[in-house]
Amino acid sequence: MGQVTQTSKHLLYADDSIDSCELIVYLLQEVEAFNFKVTFAESAAKSIQVVQEQRFDVIVLDQYYLDGTGVDVCGYIRQIGITTPVIFYTGDSRDATRQEAIAAGAQFYLTKPSDLGALVDAIVQVVSV
Repeated sequence: MGQVTQTSKHLLYADDSIDSCELIVYLLQEVEAFNFKVTFAESAAKSIQVVQEQRFDVIVLDQYYLDGTGVDVCGYIRQIGITTPVIFYTGDSRDATRQEAIAAGAQFYLTKPSDLGALVDAIVQVVSV
């Protein structure tokens, strides 16, 4: 049998819940084509800090943090010229928030927890380009 070659990809997962991060790390281990390195950020400020310090292949943002919103983070990183694909994965299912996230530069807006499979699919889609 042939050996499966994995491509390394770096993902920023920004959420104030460590449980959410651990779950996505577990699910991404099941994606055979890619070897994901996941960096976790628990706040809007930490998200902004790490995107300025490191290169990512995809960024996953929650909408609400104690110190800001995912829409603010997405808008800021686009403002400073970072073009990395952004996926929102949040409990906020309001259409107005979805529209704000897309306007700020997000490629996908998915809601917790029902879109978990769609989240993995979206991550694979944007890193496969």
